[in-house]
Amino acid sequence: MTQEIILAAMLLLVPAEAHRPHGESVDDAKGRYGVVATAVGDEAKSGVQLVSFLLAVARHESDFRKSVHSGRVKGDRGWSHSLWQLRCGPRPTSRCPRTKYIVRDIVGVDLAATRRGANAAAGHLRRAVKACQGRPECVFKYYGGVSKTTNLKVQGRIDARVKTYRRLRAFFASRATR
Repeated sequence: MTQEIILAAMLLLVPAEAHRPHGESVDDAKGRYGVVATAVGDEAKSGVQLVSFLLAVARHESDFRKSVHSGRVKGDRGWSHSLWQLRCGPRPTSRCPRTKYIVRDIVGVDLAATRRGANAAAGHLRRAVKACQGRPECVFKYYGGVSKTTNLKVQGRIDARVKTYRRLRAFFASRATR
């Protein structure tokens, strides 16, 4: 899948104009999106499924915001990092579980850091896809460490990710027929 198609999918999910209120110009956001599209495309050469999961997770975990991408903003009280909000620990030297990376390896808007973040997220997603036999709801629960969804707020978040994943699969399928 080409970088241009991945970039178009990202812009469909979160238009570059959405970053203006956060102090990033449209051109700068598009340029940064290009870095993410390259990293995702390089990591997910195996196909549309992994690209769709990577983009859906990044969309819902960070909205592709520069402040999260750069590492300035963290999630889970400082424990989660990168566009994919990988739960690694509170320090720049904290090890990211089941990866070869520490926090400072996976944050930053440059291509190298973005590739490492995509690689770490893809590793978790590949394990989830295998464990869940590719079922999107299960994959997102697995990725997020959710075992039960009796909480309606949590179920709503999972449902939103599944909807985004399906939207991406349809978008990529429509591009494959052109």
